Amino acid sequence: MPSTARKSRPTTTSLKIPSQMKATIARFASDEGMTPHGYLLSLIKQGLDRASKRREFVAQARIRLEEFDRTRLAIPADGFHRYLDEKATGKTPTRPKPTKWRK
Repeated sequence: MPSTARKSRPTTTSLKIPSQMKATIARFASDEGMTPHGYLLSLIKQGLDRASKRREFVAQARIRLEEFDRTRLAIPADGFHRYLDEKATGKTPTRPKPTKWRK
């Protein structure tokens, strides 16, 4: 059965790149066994992936902050650090419990 979803077609975008940067891109691309075009596309993809992860992180942080503002529950830093230190040494510590945060 043929797919109804269409692949997006590449569009042309023009960038003005300083000569020194263009030479660096060409050198790095060559070192990676890529064309400058392919290398730039890979850098753009990496940047978009990072930006997407950053957006997800910020969205999650906003949700957590709203939850904290509503419940005023948090794990004290010293208890959390102790927990992480014990986990790092291979122990199986009890997870610290959230407590009501002072206003």
